[in-house]
Order: sequence, then C-alpha cells, then structure tokens
Amino acid sequence: MKPFRGMFPVSEIDGRSVFDPSLLFAAALYGFLAIGLHAVVDYLTAWARLHHRRAERAGTGRADGG
Repeated sequence: MKPFRGMFPVSEIDGRSVFDPSLLFAAALYGFLAIGLHAVVDYLTAWARLHHRRAERAGTGRADGG
C-alpha cells in the first residue's frame, strides 16, 4: 500500500483509531485491477478453446494446425 500512502489526510477517531482513506483507495484500485486481469484471462482462455475446437474439426487434431 506504500504507493498510495499520503494521498489523503489521515483522520484520528477516538484517539485510539485512525481512518486512512488511501488504504481504501488502494484496495479498490487493486480490486479493479484483479477484475480486469481476470477478464483478460477469461478472454484468452475462451479464444484458445475456440481455436483448439476449430483445429479438431478441421481434422488436424492439433491446435497449431500441423
């Protein structure tokens, strides 16, 4: 979380707790990055499966067409 530290002011609550909005921002950003990476992996997996099925239907039995 170090790259996000200090982006927003830290608020002290009750003298014993602190609220650090930069941690919430970092968690949200990392969450969106994870969702995006998951979408890319899903897309590439679907593309590879489709390519493999097309190769099998063409009778080669190999995904590389050879």
